[in-house]
Amino acid sequence: MISAIDILRLTELLPELPKERTRLLDNLGRVRREVGPLTPELSDALADHMNIRRGEVHEVVSFYSFLRVPMSAVRVCIGPVCVPSQTSSWATVSSPATAPRIVPWTSGSATFQP
Repeated sequence: MISAIDILRLTELLPELPKERTRLLDNLGRVRREVGPLTPELSDALADHMNIRRGEVHEVVSFYSFLRVPMSAVRVCIGPVCVPSQTSSWATVSSPATAPRIVPWTSGSATFQP
């Protein structure tokens, strides 16, 4: 359920967003940054504003799972694209408060240092 504060933020933001279909992902990211994680209600409102089918917007939101995660969440990348060398395992840690850091990844857990 969307809160009254989120509705207010969204109504202020929507007129500023472009309506071109090619700007959908940009708009979703901006809604996430300025309002919060994408909920079905938020994505429906954006779809209506952009005159795009709601199902198309939901497909994009479900594909890019980070859109449903709060900006304050700490994300850990353990995939092959995050490994800086072939000799050891590493994880890239990023959060909005800090720049991404690379930390050793051992036994499926990482130690986070401020």
